[in-house]
Amino acid sequence: MTSIPWEALSTDAGAFAMVVDPRANIAFASPTWNLILGLSQVSGKPLSDAMGKDFASERQLIHDRVLSGGKPESLLGMVGGHLLRTTFRCVPLSEAPPEPGVLATSCILREGMDLDGVPLAVHHDLGHLQGLTERELELLHHMGNGCSSEDAAERMHRSTRTIEWHRASLGEKLRCDNRVQLARIAIASGLTAVGIETLRLIHRSAKGRRG
Repeated sequence: MTSIPWEALSTDAGAFAMVVDPRANIAFASPTWNLILGLSQVSGKPLSDAMGKDFASERQLIHDRVLSGGKPESLLGMVGGHLLRTTFRCVPLSEAPPEPGVLATSCILREGMDLDGVPLAVHHDLGHLQGLTERELELLHHMGNGCSSEDAAERMHRSTRTIEWHRASLGEKLRCDNRVQLARIAIASGLTAVGIETLRLIHRSAKGRRG
């Protein structure tokens, strides 16, 4: 059986990738996935072991549609505390004998990235942001967009004193000494690329609450 050079292809694509076979096993995963999922090795694991049952079930439905219809699909979702835009495509797992699989290429969201028509996932994982309240996640978003405490207070309809209290809590939970570090976390996690309502939906989904 001739193997496909996924490492080279994913590097050339400028995104991190995961390849899943029809039996829902991960045939390949870029090293970035090890960091995002907090695992020493993602490749070779069942999808449910690497991402959890709910995540695997939702993505497996997409895989099945892509494998049967051949049409690419995209999804917006938070995995390991990183907001990702993922595109799923049907690809050959091997050249001989031929076997189909699904290549999922993911990018952490950046401002200006086209999200038109990309559906929001049902299941989300806050990862390193798990301990944040909904208000703290909103504040982190505003800080990533360069808002001062006064600006954030106005946007969140809270007093500046309350915002400062939330900021101190953020620093303690995320182990940051200053607002610049918090802003960097917000940008690196993709929080600044979506609106507040989307972040609220993600937080409520991850916490098992309804809006």
